Amino acid sequence: MKFFGIAASMIGHAIRVQRLLEAERNGLVQENRQLRQELKERYDFRNIVGQQPAHAGGVRTGRQVARTNTTVLIRGESGTGKEMIAHAVH
Repeated sequence: MKFFGIAASMIGHAIRVQRLLEAERNGLVQENRQLRQELKERYDFRNIVGQQPAHAGGVRTGRQVARTNTTVLIRGESGTGKEMIAHAVH
């Protein structure tokens, strides 16, 4: 009886630990989804506005390369929004 009592206690403890780990994992997965969505909304191409045709071309090209796994060089004068394009592409 002692053996079965000890075995049952160990199994019960293992089940509790497994449930706690699963709950923590689910929480982390949900937090990850939420943070990814926030980043997606913050650095979306829709947040980039500009009136120049070259700017629109840069945004169009950025959308194309964002779907690929490639290296991109973004060039332009200071203050033209290169960093915003880089965030959106990333």
